[in-house]
Order: sequence, then structure tokens, then C-alpha cells
Amino acid sequence: MTNFKMSRHFFFIVILSTFIIVLTILLWLKNHDTLPKSEPTAIESSLTHDAKSPLNISEHAFPITTSEAKNLVQTENPNNGADYISIDNSGLPIDEINTLKRDFDNLKRLGSYSGGKMTHEFAQTTYFRWALLKNGGLNHILAKLNFTPIDIGALLGEDFKLIGADYSGAFNKGKFNSIFRSYKSRSGKKVEINEMYLNPDNNVRLSIYIESINFNLLGHPATFQHLTSADDKDIFDLDFNINKRAFSISSEGLSHDEFLQLAVKIAKVAKKNSAKP
Repeated sequence: MTNFKMSRHFFFIVILSTFIIVLTILLWLKNHDTLPKSEPTAIESSLTHDAKSPLNISEHAFPITTSEAKNLVQTENPNNGADYISIDNSGLPIDEINTLKRDFDNLKRLGSYSGGKMTHEFAQTTYFRWALLKNGGLNHILAKLNFTPIDIGALLGEDFKLIGADYSGAFNKGKFNSIFRSYKSRSGKKVEINEMYLNPDNNVRLSIYIESINFNLLGHPATFQHLTSADDKDIFDLDFNINKRAFSISSEGLSHDEFLQLAVKIAKVAKKNSAKP
């Protein structure tokens, strides 16, 4: 009887000790962030690759004030193909100036020129699907350009598929200076981008109003907009100019950080590329 009590008591101590050891190990693993984690999605894996932390994006892409925008445009290389001017010095008719000022006020207060309503975003997807087929695929479209655009598909990753594209812009020596591409992921996320080469041979330059600048992207002026689709999905737009390339990007279904990570990736490639085609 005594032996049985001692054995039962010993058995209880063993169980309790084992529980304490397991609990200690689990707490240590949790504190050292080594517990198994769920695999990231394709878009998350692609867009966070090379980043030290998702929060690191705030160092490269962030909102700025009007006064900061005025200072930022002063640092831009005038040979990059863009002229930054104030709306009051534009020489436009007064009614056009007033209309633009309303748009800029919407951008400042409501986050977009349209006050949150979709305008052009993803409105021409059907046309660009047809154009991609009509032209015989992306390689035939690239052959019609007088520059080599950034490989957006490589930046997005395998989860995204090119569903539409077309060339356009100024015509010089049998080539064009602009390309539009539309992508869609397996989960329904969408990205569309227009890239234009500001070809000095065509005297192509952009006139950008300082009042429209509300964002700093890798030290370059940019315009960021946030809208909402009819089915309550986030729409993000970003327009910027780097190294004689003008970019206009839109996304649907991407998170704020995913969108900015993509924009930073594009901007970094544009900065590394030669200004020559």
C-alpha cells in the first residue's frame, strides 16, 4: 500500500515536471519567433522579398505636405523629362484653373481627385485583352517600342498573369514610346501599369502641377490616390516620374503595403536602369 502511494506520487511528479518543461520550451520558441508559420501567399512572397521588414516600406514611400512637395521638386533633375509648375503660373484659363484646384482640394481632403470615385481604373480591361491577342502577344508589342520597359511580371511573381497589353504614345522612327499592361492574380487581385519613355528625340516632356504632389517615392515626387470600388475593394493609384520614365500604377485587392512595396520595386529598377532606351 505504501509502495503504491509512493509510486502514484512519483508518477504525478513526473507528469508535472514534463508539463513544466514542455511549457517552458513553447514559451521560449514563441519569444524567439521560431514557431511554425503559415506559408505566405505568392503576392506576399514576391513583394516582401528583399525587404528587411514590411514596415521598412515607410522609409521609401510616404505622404508629404504641400511645402515638402515644393522643396522635393527642386531636387529633381530637369533632364528627367518633367517640368513641375504651380497651377497659378500655368497660364491656363481661369475656369480650368478653378476646376483643377477643386480636384487638388479633393486629393488633399478625400484622398483622390474624384473624391473617392473610380474613374479610369480597370475600365478598359476588355479592350486590352483584345489588343494583346490582336498584336500576337507581349513580345510583338515590345517590338513596337523604342525603349525596353521594366519587367513588371517578374516583380509581381508567378501568381500574376498578364491578361492585357497595348502600345501607344509618340511615334518616332517607326516605334512608340508607351506601353500599358494589365495583370490579374489567381485570387482576383489586379494590377495595371502604364509606362512611358520620355524620349528627348520627340521632345516629350510632362508638365506636372506641384499641387498634385502628395507623396515621396524613393526621393522622387509622386501622386498617391486611394479609392474604393463598387464592391468595396481598395483601389490605389500612384503616378511618378523617374529616369525619363513616367509610370502610372493602379491596383485592386492589394493591401496598402503590398501596393507600396510593388511601387518601390518598380522605382528601384527605374533608378538603376540607364536613362537611355
